[in-house]
Amino acid sequence: MTRASHPLSAGAVSPAVLQHAVLLCALLAPILPAAAQPTAPAAGSPVQRVAVWRQAGVTSLSLGNGVDVHLRQMPKGNAGRVTLAALVPAVELDETAQTRGSAMLAIDAMKPAAGPARLRVTQRPEGLLITGSCATSELEAALKQIAATLADPVFDAKAFREAQERSIALTRASEARADRRAADAMLRLMTADDPRLLHPTVAQLAAVEFDVATAGVRRSLATRAIDVAAVGDIDAPPVGPAAAAALGVLPARARERLAEQRSVKRLPLAPDAADAVATGTRPMLTVSLPAPGIVELNESRVSSVAARLMERQVAEALRGSGITVSATSGVAMTGRTYPALGTVIGSFTLSGDEPLLRGAAGVARARIARLVDEGPTQAQTRRAADDASEEVSRRVETADYWSQSLAMAWFLQVPVDELGTAPAAIAAVTPETLRQHMTRWWKPELIVTVTIVPGPGEAPAPAELPAPHGAPAAAPR
Repeated sequence: MTRASHPLSAGAVSPAVLQHAVLLCALLAPILPAAAQPTAPAAGSPVQRVAVWRQAGVTSLSLGNGVDVHLRQMPKGNAGRVTLAALVPAVELDETAQTRGSAMLAIDAMKPAAGPARLRVTQRPEGLLITGSCATSELEAALKQIAATLADPVFDAKAFREAQERSIALTRASEARADRRAADAMLRLMTADDPRLLHPTVAQLAAVEFDVATAGVRRSLATRAIDVAAVGDIDAPPVGPAAAAALGVLPARARERLAEQRSVKRLPLAPDAADAVATGTRPMLTVSLPAPGIVELNESRVSSVAARLMERQVAEALRGSGITVSATSGVAMTGRTYPALGTVIGSFTLSGDEPLLRGAAGVARARIARLVDEGPTQAQTRRAADDASEEVSRRVETADYWSQSLAMAWFLQVPVDELGTAPAAIAAVTPETLRQHMTRWWKPELIVTVTIVPGPGEAPAPAELPAPHGAPAAAPR
């Protein structure tokens, strides 16, 4: 069973299937939630509002320039150290079919400013993410380093060309593979062919120009809301003024979640598209259960348990039919980043006689229908909940989890005080809750399956594929 690295993930889709998903938070909207205790900032301060999230142990500062700063004291395991994260959301929202892949390549070529922290700039489904760490004594300088990275971004033309060539080579190799074609077909069904959410093609990557790509990222850095988090051996009250001073120099921008631009439509499902079969060297089955309404946090958490239940039950049914199942994955992708994309996906690596493999989709459908009809047992529910909470129970104790989760919190609209509650919430999921969830969302007529059976001429898998950055990859927490 694969595991994802997202700070809030419950598991990962197999690299052969979709590869991207997400979740998390709301904080410091114009009216503060009751859970946050507002404090008046000092006169003349760049801080417009202070909120203390007591359950999460977080202090949040809203600066006048549209930047929010989140501070959490977490000295255990972080003596003398601070972990940092900063999110600029949705940097690829403006991409078109003509510019697809430009944000990815520009971010690959972006160089952090010099300073005490070892910063890394990456693209995530949620946007451009800066991560790093520093000594507590160097925190103010490290925050200035983040501000410089965002205010005056540096892009290396040579690194851009190398990233472009590497991505083209990986994409060319992957486009010859059946599992990649299956993933692309499923993404098209989920996204109405929205180019921002599909894997970039070789032609699209080759057409990306350095100046155009970097100009697009510069616009996002100058205009999008920014959330910065510092977690570790710090004390929020004395750190707050220094953090505000370091980040208050960034240009003013609006705090907008860009709901209209994040709207995605699904294509109506054609009858002949429901159960596709392709040939390849690695037989597998992928099952997709669209659930675009999975947005609310508790519903998302139930969905992550339902995904693990489906994974185990379908694998059991496949084995019972005589098919060998060597690897499985189950993940619930929430609709938080792109509201229409809520989906439960199961991936199963198979082997066996071809007639049995061609019947795998029918076996999976029958077991899912039985689950919805009868509901899970207490033992099945407990095992699925244990699977779903295994990683997050460990992650919630780490500074990486808190820094990245806090940086994503506002954009993904999950209350800050909920960030540490996932293990308990998942443990509280009952068989009846699961059955109600599956009855509501798992509609047989919406299920899409792709089965890959043995066939000649398939290329071997490359080490890593460029991910469809718009599509979420991790289960919600």
